[in-house]
Amino acid sequence: MGKDIDLLAQLAAFARANDIPLTDPNIADRFAADMTPRLRAAIKDRNLVYGMRTERLFEAMVVSLGKFRLFKIEDNGVVHGGEQFRAPDFRVVTDAGQQWLIEVKNVHRVDPFDQFDDQASAYMASLRRYSDAVGVPLLLAHFWSRWGMWTLVEVDRFLTEEGGLKVEMAKAFAYSRLGDLGDVAINLPGPLEFTVRFEPTSGEADQRPTAALYRAGQLLTDARDQNLAMILLQFGQWPLTGPVETRSDDGARLVRFTAEPEEPSDQGFDGIGLASRIFSRFYREDTSAGDQVTQLNGEARPDWFRPLAQWDFTRSKLGLRIFRIQARMHDFAPEDENG
Repeated sequence: MGKDIDLLAQLAAFARANDIPLTDPNIADRFAADMTPRLRAAIKDRNLVYGMRTERLFEAMVVSLGKFRLFKIEDNGVVHGGEQFRAPDFRVVTDAGQQWLIEVKNVHRVDPFDQFDDQASAYMASLRRYSDAVGVPLLLAHFWSRWGMWTLVEVDRFLTEEGGLKVEMAKAFAYSRLGDLGDVAINLPGPLEFTVRFEPTSGEADQRPTAALYRAGQLLTDARDQNLAMILLQFGQWPLTGPVETRSDDGARLVRFTAEPEEPSDQGFDGIGLASRIFSRFYREDTSAGDQVTQLNGEARPDWFRPLAQWDFTRSKLGLRIFRIQARMHDFAPEDENG
């Protein structure tokens, strides 16, 4: 177990603020008594809880997408300077060698078709001063939680004349740089099917189950195909139906779950979701119970999407089509506040 450096730092700050020596035999009890009501209040602060969970979600998602050289938390520790600086949440070094500072925002407005984020000029100025001081561009990552989708945009593009910020979800998608961190659109022919077969034995209670995965009726036998198919079946955007129970000709009981697009296209394949959206759906389910956040920290899944970079399309039976999301870059200019 690592040393409790952060905990000791908080204790040290408490000791200094209350003029208590660290050698005081009662300092731990006094620290706990001070922290308990503050922790209870923090847990009840929904904006704080959802905001922190969104930051942890972004971190786990970037790690899971796996396309970066370095990714670290930037806003830990005190920032000293002659001006008012605010450190953004994260710093990333991309595969191409670019450095970005990233501030994360959770957006959840009442009207699902009118999603936007606006920030005050003073708040943006403090972030931009930090960005200018370290010479690294500033981007904002927005989690549009009603849609379960992410965008990552350069701040300079969405600044208002007053120095604040306004980002509309529909415009943000056109300029999102999340593809540079590995986000891709996953497409394949449907449907996907998960079947559990209960072989008949001497009695119903003794039936032995075996599971199988199919894509458009083809049995998936490769481990990579099976792993990705199960992920897409559970967390992709195709509606999941089941369990549907039937009997085979030999008397076996079959329990079937099926995921397929609501309106299949005529292209021979359909989108089942962005990698970022698929992971975010998993993470939210992993850290929630109903509408309550039960954990802030979920698990990253680097084994989910990294294999797509070396996918064997000729041998795979999934019929994948992988499309990288490209941001519009040729018309870089700040968006008009009213446009």
